[in-house]
Amino acid sequence: MPKSRDFFAEQLDKLQRGDLEIARLYLPAGELPAVGSTLKNEDLAKSMELLAAHGRDGFYRGPVAEAILRASAAGGGLIARRDLESYRAVIVEPVGIDFRGFRLLAAPPPTTGAAIFMPTMKALEEESFAGGPLRTAANLDRIGRIWRVVASRVSRGIGDVEGARIFFEKLVGPDSINAIRDEATGRARALSATSITEPPAVLGEEPMFHEDLAAATTHWLVADAAGNIVCATQSQSLHFGAGVVVPGTGIVMNNSMSNFAFNDRSSPNFVAPGKRSRSTIAPTIVFRSGKPVFAIGLPGAARIPTAMLQVLLDRLTLNRPLADAIGDTRFHFARATSESAPDSFAAEKSLPETVAAAMSLLGWRVDLPEVAGQGRYFGGVNAIEFNPDGSMTGLADPRRTNAVEGF
Repeated sequence: MPKSRDFFAEQLDKLQRGDLEIARLYLPAGELPAVGSTLKNEDLAKSMELLAAHGRDGFYRGPVAEAILRASAAGGGLIARRDLESYRAVIVEPVGIDFRGFRLLAAPPPTTGAAIFMPTMKALEEESFAGGPLRTAANLDRIGRIWRVVASRVSRGIGDVEGARIFFEKLVGPDSINAIRDEATGRARALSATSITEPPAVLGEEPMFHEDLAAATTHWLVADAAGNIVCATQSQSLHFGAGVVVPGTGIVMNNSMSNFAFNDRSSPNFVAPGKRSRSTIAPTIVFRSGKPVFAIGLPGAARIPTAMLQVLLDRLTLNRPLADAIGDTRFHFARATSESAPDSFAAEKSLPETVAAAMSLLGWRVDLPEVAGQGRYFGGVNAIEFNPDGSMTGLADPRRTNAVEGF
């Protein structure tokens, strides 16, 4: 796909900087791959066969593990045999909320995607948004004020720490939701009365979301006739991760240590041995009366929870078709990086000029970074709808390199 080649071109320096294996695999004959060409990775196929045959021991022990240890040692890395052999996948129950007759289940802590959009949705559950559309200045301002209150709470309580799940359950509880509404409303009155645009008093904290546009995350969905649904998001953190392929394995090493907090020891995301970093991923399945209605998710770094928020509000509050909710003008909120700056509201250029101007007057720093549906700032939503007649409809957002296939 042309957009895939553009992504490769952006990372050309990383692909050429000296790792022979990554260059061999992704720069055939030393050049960027041609649009429509196929990149073979036979070593990765063999690694996957070992994983399929031996489970976790096919990766964390045996030939793949030995190759990773050799590559780490050769590159001056710190991965030790005990790190691989002692690693365990943690299987936990999803978090969930009830919203207007629907049941939403999503990824739990230490991920923060659902921890952001679910409390925000609960705080907006009684809103009618004046019957729509969602993207009026009044509605966007209301959503944004709720979002920044929730974001402040999540940054202080969600991570790979004891009590994070209890913190989430309290966050979506009635008392907390009422407090979030009150705080957001109080801030709105202050803005209206004094035109003060300072952000919430959390500026000293580590940023909760990674804003880099080079984030290399993939969301994928699979559903079968037996009713099984896989809704998953995985990430290399940045495109081509650390820029290193372990010889003989075809595996690109990630650089997900960058997702930890390093400066604030009080952060629930502060780096520590055995700890899992925060992530904004938010794979979600929506049910009604115990039956799946749709499964949904996306890549997009910090834009994941705000994309989920707007699509779900459009679909579940305003009853818009899911395709329309995904395709409409995407927007995003971000906290200010200094006390003298207002919080940020970003949207695609399809946002009406009158709405952008009104958001600025309401105290937001407005940015329109790219044409609707054609850029890479906003993540590409993927979804599968489960229709009443038993059929399924796949949706692939053209904002990223997406595709749908049924058989």
